[in-house]
Order: sequence, then C-alpha cells, then structure tokens
Amino acid sequence: NEAYQALVRAKTGETEGVLYTASDVNEQFKSQVEAKLSQALNKKVKLSVQKDASLLSGYKVTVGGWTLDDSAQFHLNKIKEDISKRGI
Repeated sequence: NEAYQALVRAKTGETEGVLYTASDVNEQFKSQVEAKLSQALNKKVKLSVQKDASLLSGYKVTVGGWTLDDSAQFHLNKIKEDISKRGI
C-alpha cells in the first residue's frame, strides 16, 4: 500500500513531510508552511505535525531528504559560527 501511495504521489506531484514543533500549532500555521514549501519545491506538500521536546522554540520540517530548520537552536548555532569566524 505504501509503495502504491508513493507512486500515486509521484504521478500527481505530491509529497509528504513532517513538521516538528516545540509547541502546538494551529491549522493556519501548518497551511502557511505547506504553501511555502509547495512553492519552493514545486510540488504539493502535505505535512503531519509532531511535537519535538528537543526544540526550545521554532520548528523543523523534513520532506524527503530535504530539511528546513528554523529552530532557536539552529539560529544560536549560526550566531556562534559567525562569532567564531570573526574571532570575537
């Protein structure tokens, strides 16, 4: 059944992914993320939502082998890298 569903999604240009969140999100936020990803990937993206206790805030999305990380930890690590590069 899963293989058949994958073939159907490939044929119709759809893909599935997971939206990992630090807290509960409403349907409007999920729809906005789906719309932005659909536009970026040029496919219709459907997301399921899972809470991730390791996230302090923000969210991460995985679709296929692609990951979008907009979590607080990612941004803190980015700031740390920038500071290290500047030698501050």
